[in-house]
Amino acid sequence: MAGSNNLPSIVFLFSELSYYFLSGLKQIDPKRVHITVVHWDVNPEAPFKFRFPEHVDFIQRSNCDDDQLSTFLEKLNPEIVFCAGWLDKGYIRVLKKFKNTKRILTMDNQWTGSPRQRLAALASRFTFISMFDGIWVPGAKQKKFALQLGFSEEQIHLNFYSANLDYFNAIYSEAKSQKTKSYPHTILFLGRYAKEKGIDLLISAFEKYKAATSNDWKLVCAGTGALRDQYRNTPDIEHLGFIQPYDLGELMSEAGAFVLPSTFEPWGLVIHECVAAGLPVISTEIVGSAEVFVRAENGWVIKAGSEEELIKSFESLASKSDEELFQMSTESHRIAQAITPKMWAEKLLSFFN
Repeated sequence: MAGSNNLPSIVFLFSELSYYFLSGLKQIDPKRVHITVVHWDVNPEAPFKFRFPEHVDFIQRSNCDDDQLSTFLEKLNPEIVFCAGWLDKGYIRVLKKFKNTKRILTMDNQWTGSPRQRLAALASRFTFISMFDGIWVPGAKQKKFALQLGFSEEQIHLNFYSANLDYFNAIYSEAKSQKTKSYPHTILFLGRYAKEKGIDLLISAFEKYKAATSNDWKLVCAGTGALRDQYRNTPDIEHLGFIQPYDLGELMSEAGAFVLPSTFEPWGLVIHECVAAGLPVISTEIVGSAEVFVRAENGWVIKAGSEEELIKSFESLASKSDEELFQMSTESHRIAQAITPKMWAEKLLSFFN
């Protein structure tokens, strides 16, 4: 066997790191497998300060060119290599050399069926897709894309993403008793201040909504990005800046709902995090994770880009009694348990079979 101390070895050729990915890695028994993660540098628009699991080796992609990466893989001789999509062309070039290694593609792209996407899917079948033994995707919309790429049903594996449920379940448990007494009338947005996140539409819609009502609901936004400087705090809208995931406990405990009005969102793991914390959700239909975690019992799925539907969802939310909102909170938390980091870890190890 290859790897550290004669353990079987897995390598992830990854893009940007995330807390939910690390929470899955923490579930892996270090006595069973050695894991190495090659990853891109931290995105300045999402400046996470990660807490790395000690039993996993991490290598920054910027510290190794394609030749160095190839040499490293030759020495490590891993049984399995997971490759995050095809944006890093160097990953693809390097992996073509390792024909005797099990190579698994990971991807969160949704199938839209556009002419451009159809052409790209057809071309990729003849360029690099055929070298992969399987693909691991988060959900149904990504599975549809995988089928278009030429993967068979047997080659496609689901549930590539999972929130850190230990952390977000604890937020729900700690806030539960207080929310039964007084349910908070705060809508929370967590994300980059970018056009595709719908932040401009959100601010505009909420301002119009508040101008037409006298209730006590407010909007709290946390994040950073190119559009951040355009917005200032008002009596009903507060902008907190970027908050590290491990500092979200108090913010989520004091929130009554979560909104993600994205116009482009392949998956949207933040919805899984928020439902685990017990928040009803307003999401657009474009968000991949909404299919799994948002139902009539715990939220609203609206048309992307529709200010009118967003305003109506605020009205519907505010029309609920505190008892009804708490029931939605309970349902969100229940739905969140469908996918767990433990399930993710078990799936990872199943690729050895």
